[in-house]
Amino acid sequence: MTDADSQDPTAPGQSDTGEELVIPRLTYPWPTIDSPLADALDEETFRWYDEDYADMFPDPADRERYRKQLLSRVTPYMFPTTDDIDRLRPAARWMNYITLMDDFFDLTPAEEIAPLRDRIYQVMTGRDDPGPDELGLLRQMAAAREEFRRYAPQSWIERMALSYWQYIHYGLMEEIAFRRQGVYPSIYRCRMIRMHSIGMRPFADQLEPVTGLLLPADVFHHPVIQRLRDLQACVIYLQNDISSLYKELALGQNEVVNQILTIRHHRQVSLQRAVDEVVAMHDRDVEEMWSLQQCLPDFGPHQAAASNYVRHLGIQVVGLQNWYDEIGRQFRYDRGGFVTAQYGREEIEIKTKTSYVNPDGTPYRPPRIHGPGWEDRRPAEVIDNTQRYVNDNGTPWQGQG
Repeated sequence: MTDADSQDPTAPGQSDTGEELVIPRLTYPWPTIDSPLADALDEETFRWYDEDYADMFPDPADRERYRKQLLSRVTPYMFPTTDDIDRLRPAARWMNYITLMDDFFDLTPAEEIAPLRDRIYQVMTGRDDPGPDELGLLRQMAAAREEFRRYAPQSWIERMALSYWQYIHYGLMEEIAFRRQGVYPSIYRCRMIRMHSIGMRPFADQLEPVTGLLLPADVFHHPVIQRLRDLQACVIYLQNDISSLYKELALGQNEVVNQILTIRHHRQVSLQRAVDEVVAMHDRDVEEMWSLQQCLPDFGPHQAAASNYVRHLGIQVVGLQNWYDEIGRQFRYDRGGFVTAQYGREEIEIKTKTSYVNPDGTPYRPPRIHGPGWEDRRPAEVIDNTQRYVNDNGTPWQGQG
């Protein structure tokens, strides 16, 4: 953190202005697709909390909060075209361990995080397996690695592990430095940090094994594809900063790396004006993402794979927003729904009120939670299964195990 970022430390609750906020429901040009596996991983995920996360969250009440949050449904909502639960399972493990890790280590000093960051990289790449006395989080990571190996080569494993290392190093650890001092980053520094700390780059990597699609290295690293990945991360962190606003106000000085709160602080505007600016920022990112998707470079024989990949980046955006609208704001980010971080403090009573409205200004009412038997389910899209991983010599890669 530099002098340019430094500001006076915030006082607890100073962002709780007591306003009555109107937050518009975010909209997108991509379709909503309902997963045939929307609740298929609920019970399995609930068991993971007791089996592998009790060392981080020994209080059964905290683990019960996670059950009520239905994080088990984030992955099906974001991969709705996948009807194979075995492909979905390792991504669901991933979504849970990144979320619980972020919650737990939210205020942990960097010198405690760095050894774990490097240990995670060893486990994720298969260089080592976790011991019986290590965090259960690492067992979940090792299990996901072995499940992914059925569908992805080691080169993908290495790439995803590097993305996760960068999430911790450039995202989580940089957020913590500001949070521990109660100091706001500059507006654009916040954007850079949040683009990494939201964790979407490694999660977007999982599109390939979960859907069975392949982007060859020269396509994956093309500046347009990388820009789309960055934009997706930006859109999703802005979704999160809007949806989690109650939680962040209730944590007072702990939460300073939120785009709404940094804009309010640096520009000295009302909370409503800051929300409006963040919604506009979100809409500009969506517009750019959509525009690039409509005008992809010529990728030759890999055009179909590239088009399918970037389409799924948009479908992920919509799926996560639907989870926020239907589940997340009610059960994860509302009063009493979230878990306090290690070194954190309990939520405070806040006066600010929020209401969510549809684009036409009418109040938004979330539908009931989707599950088996929902009569109006939209059909999953058909995946082009001809776009598969290939070996270095161009022959089809058949997977392991």
